[in-house]
Amino acid sequence: LAAAISVSCSASVILTAALFPTMRKKLFMQIICYISLADMVGNALYIPPNRPPNGSFACSLEGFINLYAYPVSWLWTTVLMYFLYNLALQGKLPLSLPIFHGICWGIPFVFTLLNLTTNSYGRSDDYPEYEVCVLSGNYESGTIWHTITYDSLWLFCIVLMGYMYFRILCLRASDLAISVEQFTLATKTLGKYPIALFVFWFPHMLSVFLLRAILWKYNMVDYYVASLVVKILHGVATALIFFFDSSEARYLWHELFKRTIKQVFPAWRLCQNADDEDARSRESSVDPSRWGDKAFSLTYSVDDVNRKNPNIPTFVFHPRFSTGDPEG
Repeated sequence: LAAAISVSCSASVILTAALFPTMRKKLFMQIICYISLADMVGNALYIPPNRPPNGSFACSLEGFINLYAYPVSWLWTTVLMYFLYNLALQGKLPLSLPIFHGICWGIPFVFTLLNLTTNSYGRSDDYPEYEVCVLSGNYESGTIWHTITYDSLWLFCIVLMGYMYFRILCLRASDLAISVEQFTLATKTLGKYPIALFVFWFPHMLSVFLLRAILWKYNMVDYYVASLVVKILHGVATALIFFFDSSEARYLWHELFKRTIKQVFPAWRLCQNADDEDARSRESSVDPSRWGDKAFSLTYSVDDVNRKNPNIPTFVFHPRFSTGDPEG
């Protein structure tokens, strides 16, 4: 359930960029979309209730995707923090992202390929009934590669972002920030994403770095499952931060919903009115006396004329009433 909710929230951020060109052109919007895309792919692996068997191609593919998607999210969050740091230090941002695309998409891909050299993708020993395929604990090299290419990469990103955030606080305290207005706005919005990454991933990484022996010894399943859920909810946190801080995104979605309702609801009302008119028309044709003697006599006189003159079209007149049917 947590994975499905997280995937839906991440998809809403991606749809914002896909549906609204003004949002898609924004540099920070693009980076947030990359973060949400990586989270969505990684969290989607937790939705199926059944895990593929160890040693199967599906398990290897699942492990490859899992160890690729999440590091992409970490690195793009680090790039976001770097842009915030650069904005505070120099008052400007890079005009393009090609080098950052190479870093954020390329480094995790190289690391996942390195893991393949030992054929170590498979079921994890860390509660395999809950965890997806990552690096199998059956191989000693699997634990080593997991520490180097996954755990240490997260720690590196956290330390680097922490350093940049500390430098930003020093700049703000000493009034050395070049663009004070942009800097203040950026710290109130963009600075939340690195904090969310640390808060939602720290419990899970704590079990990896420090508590693995304790978890196995005391069978602390509840803590491990809770840390997985919190890790998955990082996608929800990213979406909430985005929509809470972006008034433009909220306005665009509000206008889209309003236009959709105006287009759908009036059409539904017109269909209902047409059905009601048809029902009243059928009812009046069956019992014309309900409209009074005048209507009945008028109808009778016209029908009488038409019986004498069959070439004249038949018209039925009712005072103050029209069926809207040209054949009535």
